Amino acid sequence: MPNLSGAETFTHLREVDAHTPILISSGFSGDSVAQSLLNEGAAGFLNKPFRTEDLAREVTRILRKGE
Repeated sequence: MPNLSGAETFTHLREVDAHTPILISSGFSGDSVAQSLLNEGAAGFLNKPFRTEDLAREVTRILRKGE
């Protein structure tokens, strides 16, 4: 992201719609920012690198949770 960090993007998305499910991803294990965003309500987390199947499974899980 050229102009915003992941945390800043999360905050802006929450301002637009507080109920939008947000899936976060990081390549850093033990990422404290990722954990903080999960604590603030991020819908899920994928550790990079991830497989397409992992992304599909996580998106499906998040969307089913919102039904």
